[in-house]
Amino acid sequence: MSGCNISNKKLIALLNDELPTHKKKILENHIQNCSACQILYSELKQTYYIIEENRVLTPNPFLYTRIKQKLNEELKTQYQKNLKPALWQGIKPVLFLALLIFILWGNIELVNLYTNSNSTIISNNSTEFFLNDLEQEVIEKYLLKD
Repeated sequence: MSGCNISNKKLIALLNDELPTHKKKILENHIQNCSACQILYSELKQTYYIIEENRVLTPNPFLYTRIKQKLNEELKTQYQKNLKPALWQGIKPVLFLALLIFILWGNIELVNLYTNSNSTIISNNSTEFFLNDLEQEVIEKYLLKD
């Protein structure tokens, strides 16, 4: 390989099947003709085979529980975020209706209180008004004569 201008990256790319077809053919022809590249290529191929053969993927036993827990937490936060506006939207009309009823009841009580107190005031003042009016008629007549 010392005399070759082929790098290890090209051999690894050939093993991973990442080269275009025309470059792949050129590199395969070179490996067949160059003994140093052929040895290096076979060693790399054997190393890749050993790695792939011994690769064992063991899943994390807590992966499912962690994902499930995060999903449940996300659902709880989404539920709480959606519940508050929905609850407020449902309570608003009830509070408005209660306030309206309270205001109407208060106005009715004020009108009843005013009419009851006015009727007693009018009844008390009515005799005074007529008495005062009679007294003023004498004065008016006196002033009109002059």
